[in-house]
Order: sequence, then C-alpha cells, then structure tokens
Amino acid sequence: ALAYSLSLLVMRYAVLSTMGEAAAGLLQSAFALAYSINLVLNPTNGLYLAPIMNRNIAPERKLATALNFQRQLSAILLLVSAPILLFPKTLILVLFSLRFVDAGQWVFLFVMAQILTQIAGTYGALLIGVDRLWTYTLINCTGFLVAALAAWLLVPGLGIAGAGIGLLAGSA
Repeated sequence: ALAYSLSLLVMRYAVLSTMGEAAAGLLQSAFALAYSINLVLNPTNGLYLAPIMNRNIAPERKLATALNFQRQLSAILLLVSAPILLFPKTLILVLFSLRFVDAGQWVFLFVMAQILTQIAGTYGALLIGVDRLWTYTLINCTGFLVAALAAWLLVPGLGIAGAGIGLLAGSA
C-alpha cells in the first residue's frame, strides 16, 4: 500500500511540477474515473479468490482456480470498462464538471492500467496462496517503482499521457 501510494505521489508531483495545477486536476479526474474499476472489482479478489488461495489445497488446484477466476474476471472487466472507454468525456462531465472534460483523452491509458492491475491481482493472490510472499512483494514494489520512474521521465515530454504510460508500464 505504501509503495502504491508513493508511486502515485511521484506521478502526481511530476504532472504538478511540470504542467501546473490545472493539469494535475485533469490527471486526477482521468485517474479517478479509471480507478473506479478497482473500487468495484477489487473486493471480488479479496472475498472470493483469496480465501480459496489460502486453503490447504494442492498448488495445481490453486492455479486452476486462479485461471478460472481470471477468465470470469476478464469478462466482467470488459463489461465494467466498456462504458468508461466509450463515454469518458460524458462520465467526466457528470462526475466532475465541464472543466475536466479534456481529461477524457487520457482515460484509455489509465483504464488499461487498471485492467492489467486486476489481472495481476489474480497472480498476486496465487503467489500469496503458495507462500511466495517475497516474490509477491518484489514484483509489486518493482511495478510501483517502474510506474513512478516512467511517469517521472515521461511526463515532461508527453504530459499526462506520460503519467498514464508510466502507470500502464508499472501495471504490466
């Protein structure tokens, strides 16, 4: 949680220091819209998948369960993300205001990052379930470091798109 928060802080600071407060607001609105996917779907991982991964069952069965969950999650991700991807400007207008509508052009990058994060969460639960906590920690922290570093390097040249690409790279 700390590494994730720090990576987002670096991303926001890169936009704020390079582009100003207005751009930071646009970044936040694009990110918040995409992050709603996480808010809706993350509990499914904790309520359904994690308890199964924590049972004393064979690793092969845990893998099969995780892959089956991931197939179902992929279908749900498609349903949840489709309206956000198809109508980002309308949703931003409804949730924020007309001043933030320009952020709709970057929503795609942040949605893709959230989709990858949800899919990676399945593998994270599997790693925890097979007692690979250090591997889980290393992969997550590396991803957050990549997101922060990429955003820091890309924002000056690409603006808010650089922050989205950084988050997408870290999620991958």
